[in-house]
Amino acid sequence: MLLDKKMLINFILDLKGFGFDEETIKQIKNEINDGAFDSYDPNLINKRMKIFERISIERERQDDLHEFPTEIRLAVLTEEVGEIAKELQERHYEGKDKFHLIIELIQTAAVCVRWIEELEKEMKL
Repeated sequence: MLLDKKMLINFILDLKGFGFDEETIKQIKNEINDGAFDSYDPNLINKRMKIFERISIERERQDDLHEFPTEIRLAVLTEEVGEIAKELQERHYEGKDKFHLIIELIQTAAVCVRWIEELEKEMKL
């Protein structure tokens, strides 16, 4: 079994905590065992893992920047999305280096991860 399949199975096991019913979980497990995910490109998975690693590093950095109480979560996310829009408007990216855009996207993804972490903590998952 490939590493990505093991990660999928572990994720599926966590689905109970999110309220998925047994039948849905069983169906997803069967799809995994039947090879539904065998066509995944290991290079693509490695690229994604590197992106997730950068998001995780940014996520840790955010803890040092500010608190994240419920009342500001949407404002923080909206501000990050606004920075993506600003980056797109100011740099006119046609054929140019997209490094700064990638940074803004990673920061936005990290805010989403942080919000999910906070919700799971509130739900005691």
